[in-house]
Parts: sequence; structure tokens; C-alpha cells
Amino acid sequence: SASYAANRFEVVFRTLSAMPVTFTSITAVQKNADIEVDWKVENESGIQRYEVEESGDGNQFTQVTTVAPQNNGSGNYSWLDENAIAGYHYYRVRSVGKDGQVQYTQIVKVLIGKMDASFSVYPNPIVNGNIHLAFKNEPAGVYGVRLLNSLGQVIVSKVINHGGGSSNEEINPDNRLAKGIYQLEVTKPDGNVEVMKVIK
Repeated sequence: SASYAANRFEVVFRTLSAMPVTFTSITAVQKNADIEVDWKVENESGIQRYEVEESGDGNQFTQVTTVAPQNNGSGNYSWLDENAIAGYHYYRVRSVGKDGQVQYTQIVKVLIGKMDASFSVYPNPIVNGNIHLAFKNEPAGVYGVRLLNSLGQVIVSKVINHGGGSSNEEINPDNRLAKGIYQLEVTKPDGNVEVMKVIK
């Protein structure tokens, strides 16, 4: 009988609070031995922090860092996951508003394969007498570099403190190099030596 009561239905009008941010994109890209996570936002206001979360299976996520917001309406953010191990990496970003509201981005995935370490000289033949030596995925440590002429004489000797991963080093001979073929020796932290041909 209560279903016949005049007040059995009730309509409630409530003002919904706007979400403090809109995620417009998120990407994760391998850069040498690292992974760069970038995200873009709009309508940003009242954000307390962004939390970058990582997972190895796409299900269980762990917070790996926090990023301070700009709260300027729109913005671009970036975080670098340094020296990522081989395998799949899943990322998402969690926004936490000052009012406690939480939002998540979509999940992005990157596969890191086994990366070979190597050295290279570029350009080769060299230009303007300067030698550019590229480290690719080499371990951190102290490297010895020597440039020798065709007679085995040392033209340049240099010590490079490499921070690991990939980088570029410039070797500048004190004297102008004559045209010819040279050898560049790189002694690794473990004592192994790699020799490359350099053409001038």
C-alpha cells in the first residue's frame, strides 16, 4: 500500500564537481637504456601531485615517483626510468587532487630487449680533425682512449669517466691530423681493448 504514497518517488538535483584535470595523452618510449614516460593534460586545476606507477605484468602497479603539478590549465610532463631492465614495462599516471579526487591514465607498454654494447666513430672519415666516439649501452666506469698513427705512435691519450648507458665523447687532437689511417684504442673498465679504424 505504501507504493501509492504521493512521496514515493524523489528526484534529487546535485551539482557534480568537475574533475581537476583531463589527461589528453600518455606515451612511453625507449631511449637507449632508459624509458621516457610523457603525459599531457588540460583543464588542470587543484592538482596536488602526479604519481607514476610501473608494473611488470600490467596488473599489479607500484608507485615509482611523484611529479609536482604546474596547475596552469594545460601542461606537458615527463619522467625518465633510467637503466630499465630487459622485459616488458607497463606504466600509468595517477593524479591526486587537493580535494582527494583520483584519476588514472591509460596503461602504456614498452618492451626492452637485450641491448648489445658497442663503440662507433662518426663521421668516419672524420671532419675538421675532431673524433666523435659514441658509447652505446656500455657499463659505467673509467675508459682509456688512445689514438695511434700508422707507426704506432700515440697521438692522443684520454681518460673518460662514463656514467653508463649511451653517450657521445669528443676527442680533439692537439695537432692537426695529416691525411691517413689511424687506430683508436678503447680500454674498457674490465681491461678488454677494442680497436677501431679512423680515417682522415
